[in-house]
Amino acid sequence: GKYLFLFNTHLDPVNTENKIQQLKHIKEFIGETILNVASEDKVDLTRSSVILLGDFNIAYGSSEYDYMVELLGARDLYKEFKLRTEGELESTFEDTNSLVLWRVSVRIDFAFGLDGVRVGDKFFEFLPLEVESAEVVKQKKGKEFSDHWGSLFKLLPGQRKD
Repeated sequence: GKYLFLFNTHLDPVNTENKIQQLKHIKEFIGETILNVASEDKVDLTRSSVILLGDFNIAYGSSEYDYMVELLGARDLYKEFKLRTEGELESTFEDTNSLVLWRVSVRIDFAFGLDGVRVGDKFFEFLPLEVESAEVVKQKKGKEFSDHWGSLFKLLPGQRKD
């Protein structure tokens, strides 16, 4: 069978230094988890995919965003899909949501595909995730269940590029 490792996070909403430290810890945690699984032969990692998602409190297109993507070796799955289909990149946190109390429109919630992870001198490669569909899901004004819009993805395991 094929396996999916799903990691979720919520980063500090204010302090940039904390966010950077949290990102480093997340990268380390994912690596340790993968190394643990590999050492116990629990799962065939060559038939596995990895996704990291959540509220990163980092604005899309910012220098922090670029740093995060590079540090994690991540693919922004929503962006990838929208660029491929020529769709508009929508905000996930904006003042059209009645639970947001100030003027803002930004994408700070992400789903990242990780095609591989380095742990020490070892590199583990995964099946890349292919995005069949991706959308930001909004509720009617006054009926929101979060101050962030949700994201809905249909993901399929891709083929390794050997």
